[in-house]
Amino acid sequence: FPMGETLVTCIASNTAGERAENSFPIIVGDWAPPVIKIPGAIRVKADSREGAYVKYDVTAYDDVYGEVKPLCSPESGSLFKVGTTRVDCSAEDFEGNPGSAVFDVEVVDGAQNALTLHVPDSFLYDADNPEGAYVNYDVTVSGTTDSRVDIKCDPPSGSLFPLKTTTVNCQAGDSLGQFAKASFDVTVADLGDPFIEKATVTPDLFAATGEYVPVSVDVSAVDTVDLKPSCQLYAISSNEKLSRGDATITGTYSATLRAAITEYEARIYRMHMSCSDYSGNKTLFTLYVTVSRDGKAPAPVTAQPTGGKRRASGH
Repeated sequence: FPMGETLVTCIASNTAGERAENSFPIIVGDWAPPVIKIPGAIRVKADSREGAYVKYDVTAYDDVYGEVKPLCSPESGSLFKVGTTRVDCSAEDFEGNPGSAVFDVEVVDGAQNALTLHVPDSFLYDADNPEGAYVNYDVTVSGTTDSRVDIKCDPPSGSLFPLKTTTVNCQAGDSLGQFAKASFDVTVADLGDPFIEKATVTPDLFAATGEYVPVSVDVSAVDTVDLKPSCQLYAISSNEKLSRGDATITGTYSATLRAAITEYEARIYRMHMSCSDYSGNKTLFTLYVTVSRDGKAPAPVTAQPTGGKRRASGH
């Protein structure tokens, strides 16, 4: 049937000579719009401060009339400014049926690099609990005009990192199809010395009788990672020259001291102590025992730690 309206006439008759006739119209028309073929999103670098001249190909086809000419704005070959510009295309067939399609042209600053992921340099972090430390870090990107880049890192920032070296793997992708990867190491270690909460020696004062006096040390130490630091008496010295047998270490927390004076008004025994955690961090301190001629001496001297200050939770 040709384009337009055609009248179809039907006639029927029988052997008795009877006859019937009727008609109906068939209309053939073009009501479908042309199909416009457009490119996908276009991304180019600017070649000047004004932007870039961008060419693209757009075609249109109609089922009845074949190829028709599309009209697009901005036209192919136009100057596109830096940023994203929507290109609107339309086409009509000879019956006036309209078709339309759109696509984006993005012009990026030519000075920009490709998508780059910026991660920290590998670093050392002080453990803040027996399992390790909760570590925060910052990761950023550059080289994209996408303001909502998807950044993922494993383990994520704020995670509990164990007492070892952990590699953090990061990746980022933007809506323009760019992709970047980077990694860094986080080493969590026990860096702090044990803290001495209490340290006393008993007795810490006695008279110069010439006898051998047993003394004992009571120490309480804590550590952020090692809940039970190991302490010991490792040496004894004095303000006077000691003879053999004047000071003998008899145990981890005990010794025998001779109640004697040879040079001064009082002999001061220095009890050298150490407390260590299982990471090898050590706190050294000294307790004092006084021997006087009359058994009367200055007030006892308490522990004087040389390390083991409480520390911040991270470095």
